[in-house]
Amino acid sequence: VPKKRPPSGGQQLEQADFSLQRDDNAIATPPALGGLFFGTLGIPLVFKDLMMRVPRYNAIWAVLHPVNGLLLYTVVLMAVRPTDARRKFNPILAIPISTLFGIYNVMKSGCGKGNAVPGILLHLTDQLEPVVTMILALIIGRRARYPISKWGAALLLVVSTVGYIFIDLQTALNVQLSHQLVLCVSKNIPLALAFLYVEWLLTTRCPEVFPTILWWWICLFQIFTTLLPAYFQFDANDFDTSSYSSFLANGIRCYWLGIPNEECGGVPAVHLAGVITAGCMNLAMPVVARHGGAHVLMYVRAVTLPVVAYLFTSPLLVGDQAESLTWNKVCGLASACASLLLWATSDMRSGAPMGKEKFN
Repeated sequence: VPKKRPPSGGQQLEQADFSLQRDDNAIATPPALGGLFFGTLGIPLVFKDLMMRVPRYNAIWAVLHPVNGLLLYTVVLMAVRPTDARRKFNPILAIPISTLFGIYNVMKSGCGKGNAVPGILLHLTDQLEPVVTMILALIIGRRARYPISKWGAALLLVVSTVGYIFIDLQTALNVQLSHQLVLCVSKNIPLALAFLYVEWLLTTRCPEVFPTILWWWICLFQIFTTLLPAYFQFDANDFDTSSYSSFLANGIRCYWLGIPNEECGGVPAVHLAGVITAGCMNLAMPVVARHGGAHVLMYVRAVTLPVVAYLFTSPLLVGDQAESLTWNKVCGLASACASLLLWATSDMRSGAPMGKEKFN
């Protein structure tokens, strides 16, 4: 009997990457876990570095983010080459997601602008996204209930985050910070809505579509849907011109070419590092979700949270903006980590489907 020919690299990627059902007989491969860990660590550090280097061009990060994603998913599609049947998709369905992601990215860039909101606090507010997703899923009827253990994890995470915020505010409360903190917390709402809509599309409305096709269209439309919310981040008082188009052109030159060197020197290298870390996470996350399950993603969150916090205290990485950790802050971070571990354990015991974690 002739031996069965092994699948090609592209077929392996398609089979491993984007099935909606967990493979209980497989485990997440070490390279995928390594890529996810590297991306989860690198993204908050690079993002905050960019926001502090060129704060007046904070919205340019949001504008260029979908451009980078479009290039990445184009390469993936060229490598995987899904069948024609799995390519069929109505692009109009991607517009609401693109709009929500555009709003989220602009809100995040406004939250991280400058050094008003410390990097650890910014990263900690990102961990609230699963809680917001859970609540919105109940409100819109995507879920009927959640186990008590998950509610306990959600409550502990919220209390830990709020407690850490109040500890940090003891020395840094001002009007600007208050405004940015509102953005830090509320940015999770459009993000959670976007992921719930993606989950509905890929599990109910268009279950046969190859997910990277959806992400390709999302990134394409997001290039345009980001421009309107980014306009509200544009402050003409920070520039010599009141032209929004000039702001965009100058910002893109800053990010891509480092011009002018006095302000933007080194920015292209940092931006490239951000593209690499985001690419690692976006490619690794669906593989880990497929072979490990949603709980593995939460375990990675829990493990990387204290590591990211520690890296933000290193002068070697963040220079003069290195933060200090008091015992109160350490306790807050420890409680947040415990809540993420409890959340992951709840997912593992209940055999929860991938949900939005599959498509993050």
